[in-house]
Amino acid sequence: YGVPVFETPVGFKHVAPLMMAEDALIGGEESGGYGFRGHVAERDGILANLYFLDLMVKTGKNPSELIEYLYNKVGPHHYQRVDVKFPVDQEGADVLLVTPSADFFAEPHVDGLIGYGKVFHQAGISWTVSSYASEAANFALFAGSTEQMHKIARRIRKVAQEFGVKRIIFGECGHAWRVAYSFLNTLAGPFDFLDPKYPVPQHILEFTHDLINRGALKLDPSANDDKVVTFHDSCNVARASRMGTKPGGQFNIPREVIKASVNKFVDMNPETIHEKTFCCGGGGGLLTDDLMELRVKGALPRMEALQEVVDQHGVTHIAAICAICKTQFAKVLPYYGFGMDMIISAHQLVGDAIQLGEKE
Repeated sequence: YGVPVFETPVGFKHVAPLMMAEDALIGGEESGGYGFRGHVAERDGILANLYFLDLMVKTGKNPSELIEYLYNKVGPHHYQRVDVKFPVDQEGADVLLVTPSADFFAEPHVDGLIGYGKVFHQAGISWTVSSYASEAANFALFAGSTEQMHKIARRIRKVAQEFGVKRIIFGECGHAWRVAYSFLNTLAGPFDFLDPKYPVPQHILEFTHDLINRGALKLDPSANDDKVVTFHDSCNVARASRMGTKPGGQFNIPREVIKASVNKFVDMNPETIHEKTFCCGGGGGLLTDDLMELRVKGALPRMEALQEVVDQHGVTHIAAICAICKTQFAKVLPYYGFGMDMIISAHQLVGDAIQLGEKE
């Protein structure tokens, strides 16, 4: 019919804004959700079914006849899709992924979890999360209880042994990685039942970085060409841990993974990154709405550095690898005139750049 058609990433959080901007007649997604002009910019199954029934009445055709009519006009249509599975309590998996609980329900954290799944899928490595050891963070460190730290860490060991995994990988969480990197072997070791070829523990960024370097992941950074990205070094990762086998890996590995996933990356002022990084303003137990004024003030140094690269380089997104940082920024960015969706998970960038189904 000669009307323009736009494609967006999956989800009505992408579809709805474009519908309103373009005054689109209809917006839909693969799962069968549709929104319509003149109605709420959201899926409405009842209205969609009423429109469909109305079409059947007006044409006198049943659903099969309507599909045949459509195919005669536009040709056959088939989905080309890759099912990426997110296994839970899967015995015999190669990898036990221990990730912050926010990855299961919060934005942008869940987009990072989707990225992990795409990485494992494309690498052909079986993995699982556990419903028993489902939280990567060891909050007993905040309470100063060594006894509780041991108890929490042993949950991970117990699950790893029961599932028969070969390695343990931690997701994007600064506090969790600090405790895992510094204390996991002391708290719950020895892990002599795991495959000795892999470090214990291993960060998801170390894992992805290795795959990229070996050519085991096919990435198309142009998939993120709508973004100019900078990176926030989270305190617990920057000053209380490391990654890889070389000094400074906790700074270089995240950036190298991001740069492989995007074409446009800009670092903030050198005096505000790496070991000189600023706190996000939500760490140390401050991440509560009761302390919002303090959190906003605490974020000021990072927001000023961010504003500088926004003004000078057109930065549109700031990536982070800490659950607290992501939650904090999503809340305080609007106080400084930025959109809350400016904060993004590093593995969302990876996931969006992965070319699924093209592994050699």
